[in-house]
Amino acid sequence: MTQAFVYQLTGQAILEAQPDLDSITAPGSNEILVETLVTAISPGTELAAWSGVEPLRPVAQIYPRLMGYCNVGRIIHLGANVNGFALNDLVLTHSAHRSHALISSAQVLCKVPQEADLAQVATTYLFHLGYSACLKAGVTMGHRVAVIGLGTLGLTASALAHLAGAQVTGFSNHFYGDIDPVLWGMSGTSGKTNPDSVHLNYFDCVISTTNSWPDWKLALQLSRRGGTVVTIGFPGRGQKIPDFNPLASQYFYDKQLTITSCGHVPNVDVAPFDIRFTLNRNCEFLMQAIIDGSLPAVDLIEDIRPAADLGQIYVDLITQRKSGRTFVLDWQKGKI
Repeated sequence: MTQAFVYQLTGQAILEAQPDLDSITAPGSNEILVETLVTAISPGTELAAWSGVEPLRPVAQIYPRLMGYCNVGRIIHLGANVNGFALNDLVLTHSAHRSHALISSAQVLCKVPQEADLAQVATTYLFHLGYSACLKAGVTMGHRVAVIGLGTLGLTASALAHLAGAQVTGFSNHFYGDIDPVLWGMSGTSGKTNPDSVHLNYFDCVISTTNSWPDWKLALQLSRRGGTVVTIGFPGRGQKIPDFNPLASQYFYDKQLTITSCGHVPNVDVAPFDIRFTLNRNCEFLMQAIIDGSLPAVDLIEDIRPAADLGQIYVDLITQRKSGRTFVLDWQKGKI
């Protein structure tokens, strides 16, 4: 237990594994102690932090900074008043890249079946971001959906829009030969720089997963009159001032667009009658879809690497990325 540690970004491109004895203190009455088995990298979020891009929210200090939020672990200790969980239960949580996590039982996103492929289950929340975009836009059968950017979240958003019954077109200037658009629910693909004219003013929903201003302009151009633009990415983050008006009247006003963020989902334990789509129910649904094979989580994983490789993986993703996929970290040295 004295080997417990947590990865923290202590400066731009400086990742340190630091002792984390606080995480293995005896749980409080409503807490559980979880031993990490696998974590999945969220490339956009983590590489932005690694590269020194400004934080998404105002913070008193940028560093030190925890990295990651896709964690599957095993409960190894329970507080006296914890109900609904048992020792050795597997759980999905938002814990960072760390060997152990001491959390409230309410922070568990969902239980994980013992027989599940844990590496695939670790990607559940990466699919949830795409799911959240589809829910926010009301994507359903018959809709035409454009997904701009085919990195990890672009792929997951495409898969979820397809699962909802939409016709999906992916837009990217980087098409990787071993990524099968059909597997990810896309009926077609197009470059971002010179999109087919037939696609302009065409889509009911545009899901934007990137930060660049040219991609934002493309989103406005692709949307039909009365359409919806959902932002998973963060237009303008780390970018220079654009050479166009991001809310130009010819798009925003004349088209009567709805432009919305996504990501926040109620994290409350209430009946579906009160709130149907809660964070826990969503994660349970998506995890089961991964287990059933309805979502291609196995193809989202570039490789499974030892947790000790995290810093090198960041470097590799920036300098020689081979696809829009992500990596999963093995915290048990092959015992997962």
